Amino acid sequence: MAAATTAYYPPEPKSYHGVRILEPMYRNVGLSVDQGNFCLVQFTGLALAMLYFRVTRLFKFSDTQKHLIMLLPGIVLCYFCFGYQTSNLFVLAMLCYITLCACDPRFVHCAVLGISMLYLSYLHLIRQIEDYGGYSIDITGPTMIIVQKVSSLAFCLHDGRGRLEKDLTPEQKQLRVTRIPTLLEFLSYVFHFPSVMCGPLVYFKNYLEFIDGTNFSKHIESPEAEKRPAHPGFAVIRKLSVSFFFAIMIVTYAPKFPITKLYDDKFLADSSFIMVIAYMLAATASARFKYYFAWNFGEACCNAAGLGFNGFNSKNESKWDLLDAVDILRFEFSRNLREALEAWNKTTQCWLRRSAYERSPKYRMLATYVLSAMWHGFYPGYYLTFLSGALFTQGARTARRCLRHHFQSTQWLSFVYDILTCLFTRIMMAYLVFPFVVLTLADSWKIYCRTYFFGHLIVLFGIIVLPLIVRPLKTERNAVENGNKKSKSN
Repeated sequence: MAAATTAYYPPEPKSYHGVRILEPMYRNVGLSVDQGNFCLVQFTGLALAMLYFRVTRLFKFSDTQKHLIMLLPGIVLCYFCFGYQTSNLFVLAMLCYITLCACDPRFVHCAVLGISMLYLSYLHLIRQIEDYGGYSIDITGPTMIIVQKVSSLAFCLHDGRGRLEKDLTPEQKQLRVTRIPTLLEFLSYVFHFPSVMCGPLVYFKNYLEFIDGTNFSKHIESPEAEKRPAHPGFAVIRKLSVSFFFAIMIVTYAPKFPITKLYDDKFLADSSFIMVIAYMLAATASARFKYYFAWNFGEACCNAAGLGFNGFNSKNESKWDLLDAVDILRFEFSRNLREALEAWNKTTQCWLRRSAYERSPKYRMLATYVLSAMWHGFYPGYYLTFLSGALFTQGARTARRCLRHHFQSTQWLSFVYDILTCLFTRIMMAYLVFPFVVLTLADSWKIYCRTYFFGHLIVLFGIIVLPLIVRPLKTERNAVENGNKKSKSN
């Protein structure tokens, strides 16, 4: 007799405050209420975005009307998902707006970043107390996006009102804000419905250009250029296709490699070192699928509304990559850690670089990784990953300077070097990020011990021992400095 089959029901979130009216329907398709509401809100946002793009090209709307159209659905969608917890988003937004208005432009960036990070940290701690180790969708998600928005606005306002133009980088000049936004502009920017749930980050100046239409007109240089279509249709279809592909992978592939098995005592005892590493690769790869799904869907929502246009390429085709969060192929086939980091969550990487790395007087890399870890929360796994990331980045730089130039003499050697570094980067990335997925210190430590801390030992070897064996190639910066010194002495 065939075994009876039972339906799979996902675990009920321990603390969820959103609308539950559709929960029975979600259960029938194997979704928890938080997952179901999130998907429904994203599809609703996509439909509204397409309607917005169509209607605003058929009828004339003032900027005030556009801000309201962006703001009001964003608030409704947030309430549908998070209920009264949405008030946290308003409290944070208003605290930061008051700070923007009242604080000296020379210090406003530090004040807003500090206030927003403290409020986010409070919500992270509440979440960890109520649902430790849980993966339910809660208010911390949109709060993380709002922290990026308000702090990036504060930094741009600091550049526009608190610094001299000659001290700014070209990028800072391009994004600077020279006036305090109105309350409506600010709230519309914070809560606009295409990105309020899961991003991507939009800079305030780019958002205002989207509202007033100059995001299109500034790329038109001639009457002939006006005939070139700037329609997001193809970009939206492509990103939705990628998103749906990874949605299928989440349902079919990811359940076969749960991260919990990686720290299961029986699995660790019965499996060889190679088997543990292989499972680590599979489990961390499947954990990335949810990010690929959410980010591509978020980008599609923004593009569908007309947000994210970035000019035309050499073939007169419109580009919609201004808000792209991830380059999947580049990340999955990256040949070094730096290339992988540049391709992963690019909008957040830019936020970290512009908020921490470029602003810190010293210990830039450490400051960047600490801010990233705090922004994610307070699980020990985050800090194991990000603090190890600073060490791994230094090790990767040293190893590259020692080894790469020895493999560039022929095309064949260069190809072999690229293949080996790609495979090695995949292994080291899995080792680096598994604590981020595991979350807890005890379970992460268990895996570290079973794998003999091989990743950290390799990195320390690359930093300390390798330069003694293979003379590292001087960096271009050092070579230029040495050349300048020689020319001055002559």
